[in-house]
Amino acid sequence: MRADERTSAQVELSDPSGIEGSPLDNEDLAPVPLSRRIWGTYNYAALWMGIAHGIPTYYLASGLIGLGMSWYQAVMTIALGNLIVLVPILLNSHAGTKYGIPYPVFARAAFGTLGANVPALMRALSACGWFGIQTWIGGQAIYTVTGAFAGDAWLDAGELWGHPKSLWLSFAVFWLLQIALIVRGVESIRRFENWSAPLILIVAAFLLVWMVIQADGFGPLATEPSKLGWGADFWLLFAPSLMGMIAYFATMSVNIADFTRYAKGQREQMIGQSLGLPPTITLFSMIGALTTSATVAVNVAANVVGPAFDFSNALPRLISFRTGGIIAGIIGILMQPWRLLSSPELYIFSWLGVSGAVLGSVAGVLTAEYWLLRKRQLDLAGLYTRGGPYEYAKGFNWRPLLTLGIVLFLSLAGVYSENGNGLFPADGFVPFLKPLFDYGWAVAFLGGIALHTAFSKLFPPRVPLRAAVEEKDRITV
Repeated sequence: MRADERTSAQVELSDPSGIEGSPLDNEDLAPVPLSRRIWGTYNYAALWMGIAHGIPTYYLASGLIGLGMSWYQAVMTIALGNLIVLVPILLNSHAGTKYGIPYPVFARAAFGTLGANVPALMRALSACGWFGIQTWIGGQAIYTVTGAFAGDAWLDAGELWGHPKSLWLSFAVFWLLQIALIVRGVESIRRFENWSAPLILIVAAFLLVWMVIQADGFGPLATEPSKLGWGADFWLLFAPSLMGMIAYFATMSVNIADFTRYAKGQREQMIGQSLGLPPTITLFSMIGALTTSATVAVNVAANVVGPAFDFSNALPRLISFRTGGIIAGIIGILMQPWRLLSSPELYIFSWLGVSGAVLGSVAGVLTAEYWLLRKRQLDLAGLYTRGGPYEYAKGFNWRPLLTLGIVLFLSLAGVYSENGNGLFPADGFVPFLKPLFDYGWAVAFLGGIALHTAFSKLFPPRVPLRAAVEEKDRITV
């Protein structure tokens, strides 16, 4: 894309000094200038290859198989889920690419200059949970690989809180490795993903070939039929499983602007993400279904970049991107990821189901605000201005906040655990809403779009006096 073409499709502040000193701005939250928007198609494809390849991806297929699906039913469910979640990912990518802004700044348009902290922290807490899960699994891999060389002295170390001390040490080492990468900044993650992406493909292919050779074929799993068939039992499991697969990347559907703000243009990020996400996650989940091998992927891109910006947005003058990343890492430990991975049901239905609904509601509001209400036009300087076009009522817009409350009640009040042996009652907290929980992400996402649009049309916000006179090519509240 030529410079003149890119400028017409992407926006840059004509006078960046106008937002300097604002309490809503810091170096990490400021719009990325056009000269630094250098991520191309390969960068985004590589980003998704790195994010999609990890032991939790293998858990998706193996978890569904453990619940009764055949390997091809599991892979089909995962592939469909990722095709669906690609839609909100691409929709919410546009603003980041056009304006060079991260997710929490983008959220100010809908939620208000201060209200944006609500969805930002919701997303941050979910990502912290994911960071903890990834780190625990990475620690397990280090523990296992080290044990292969160190022997029983390592594997059978004395227990601490129900796990070997050496496993806790491995967990700590992997945590430190990821924090070290995030402290170096987003650009270091781009470089890491660039060289790791092809290596990941090579390692995955090696794992599959090695396992086939060792097992003299794919083994009985490849030919074993589904325990559920294609009847009612399968479809009852399919709905919540599909929502879980969508929820697996629901975090990225919300904060994808944190990455697309560095894009050369819309074409690069759209093609790169489309090539990187659905094919990669489908391939790796299939490998996970047919092998029991595991590798370690440093997955800070999906689970630390977002909350680092989100925590920075809460206190821009005090918390930098790096400090926010460290906070995310600490909260990830406090969320006790080893408990979330204690069973396939808890991992797929409880964790993915709940987090998917929470993030689906935010994605729905953002989609409605940007595409339906504002027609892809934002006042860039106004996003960093108190008392400006996104001030609403003292920094808060009640319309999306009420929308979140309603759709989260509808999608989560019926949360349940099968046979009542999990975190939630068997009939759900509100029994008549139990069926909606099986479709939690869809209820939250579509409900978020519908309700936020309806509230904004029925009760249009007043335009602040300071924003009454505006540039022709800008739109305010």
